[in-house]
Amino acid sequence: MDAWQSRIIRPEYAEVKASLAEVGYGSVFDMLRTYSGRGSELAPWLEGAEINRGSQPAAAVSCRARLQRESRTEIRNEMLTYRTFPADLFAGSPASLRS
Repeated sequence: MDAWQSRIIRPEYAEVKASLAEVGYGSVFDMLRTYSGRGSELAPWLEGAEINRGSQPAAAVSCRARLQRESRTEIRNEMLTYRTFPADLFAGSPASLRS
């Protein structure tokens, strides 16, 4: 996290920082706090889910986006029941989060 945060505050990453700010992420920490779990953790939640193999991907994306807007909190809360925070995934110091 320290390395990511130190990059994001450099002038050459100003466009990336601005893009993240547009969606409400003022820091790398803000972005990473949306972490919902590793694929292996979410496997039970995804059990039985079907991969969309249709020829109308735009319609599927539109439908999925609408569903997520309508029930995004419920979906995320359900996913979070499977989440753990592995010690080897994110590491950083409190000082890097203030930048």
